[in-house]
Amino acid sequence: IGIYYRKTIGEKTYPLGVIVLAMNLYGAKWPFIGGLLILAVPDAVAGYVGLRLRQTGKSAIGSLSYFVCALMILAFLRDPLTAVGIAAVLTLVEMISPFGFDNLTIPISYLLLISRF
Repeated sequence: IGIYYRKTIGEKTYPLGVIVLAMNLYGAKWPFIGGLLILAVPDAVAGYVGLRLRQTGKSAIGSLSYFVCALMILAFLRDPLTAVGIAAVLTLVEMISPFGFDNLTIPISYLLLISRF
């Protein structure tokens, strides 16, 4: 935030994403912690990687770093094959979510995926 100007509402949707997780995973300690980590860490890592490599906007290397980071988190919560699948879907959701809406679409997708797999 504040490094360069871009059109986003991410700072407004982030608290909503946390609320969505809290409302749906109340009492489920590890899935909730996993959801918070998925919301916070991979996006920050992807942004940092993109910034270091002087990429503007979403990039392939940023998406790859998002996937790897999400996979590392999910590996503690699910079996390896399921973790790969969920990480791949979340990476796609992050790629297509415009203007900071990923802070809301990622938690919703995470909730749907962990409830099914």
